[in-house]
Amino acid sequence: DDGDEEDLDEEEAAAAVAAYDDTPAHELAEICARLEAKPQIARERRYENKAVRSKAARAVAASLRAETLRAEIGDLEAEVWPALQRPDCSWEEGRRKWLRRLQSAQLPADQAQLLLDLEEAVHTLQAAPDLVERKPWLKTGHEAIKQRARRFFREGEEEEEGE
Repeated sequence: DDGDEEDLDEEEAAAAVAAYDDTPAHELAEICARLEAKPQIARERRYENKAVRSKAARAVAASLRAETLRAEIGDLEAEVWPALQRPDCSWEEGRRKWLRRLQSAQLPADQAQLLLDLEEAVHTLQAAPDLVERKPWLKTGHEAIKQRARRFFREGEEEEEGE
């Protein structure tokens, strides 16, 4: 290793293989024994989510299993179910079929589609119009820089500059 922290050059790789071949078997066994005695050296440390203070609220590997995700989606549907029972909402008609699909969904893509279906049903309950989440921006260039540039502006400012 020449200390440059890059991939090994062909000569460096050949030298490493030669050094390994020249190492006596008992020394290799000692090196392996030391690595096994200190697994943190031989293996990558296990990731632990520490961003959330409460250990109970932290995501763990078991949180990502299909059955856990199905249960979470089912709990969400149960929470919004009372609101979806309105006469102007068609969720009740397809709910049984949706619940059957939920119970058999194994793939994340299938579970994502179920969430999208539920979102669509909840969206029908929305009385207010959707808000635009992105700020409006000018598409024309500024005369000082002679280039098209994306620039955010306040509502109504576009008409003022366009005149």
